[in-house]
Amino acid sequence: MLEKLLNRYNLSDGRKTLIKTFVYIIFVFLLALLWNAFLMSPLMIVGQSMNPSLEEGDVVFINKLSYVLGDVERYDIVLFPYKYDNGRSLVKRVIALPNEKVEIRDGVLYINDKELNEYYGIYREKSDGGQSTIYVNWGPYTLGDNEVFVLGDNRNQSDDSRSSDVGPVNIDDIIGKVSFRIWPFNSIGGMKGQ
Repeated sequence: MLEKLLNRYNLSDGRKTLIKTFVYIIFVFLLALLWNAFLMSPLMIVGQSMNPSLEEGDVVFINKLSYVLGDVERYDIVLFPYKYDNGRSLVKRVIALPNEKVEIRDGVLYINDKELNEYYGIYREKSDGGQSTIYVNWGPYTLGDNEVFVLGDNRNQSDDSRSSDVGPVNIDDIIGKVSFRIWPFNSIGGMKGQ
């Protein structure tokens, strides 16, 4: 089609090639914009709240179609906007699903009064050897119909659903699911839940 359009005008081969190249660059640029806006976009992790699963400086892909095509699942790592700053988003792990009761007692998570067996959530010990008391006990809280409870894996250094600054996350506010790590090279691969 482009070739037919260019043949209407009496252009030299060099000009035709230049116009074709320009059109292809614009097409690729628009395709990349659409890909980034609606399908997947890269994100660099800032902060320590998801250690050891995600380290500061890791680059991941956010799958923006995940929850258009399916439901949020326990252990998904999700991206959502921080409610007090539209330019800031948070990455956390989904721990409890809609209408579940969540509670933390002595650093142990309970969902509907049953202990959640998890291997990634850590409470670091204080320098004097004792355990930090930040959010070692929290709740109980029962989630609403469209809410999830999220936590950072590094529990002592995470602003998450335990904090009134974040609170329960509305499923409709979730931007996407962290689906693939692309940096560092020695950690490239899909992000799996529990």
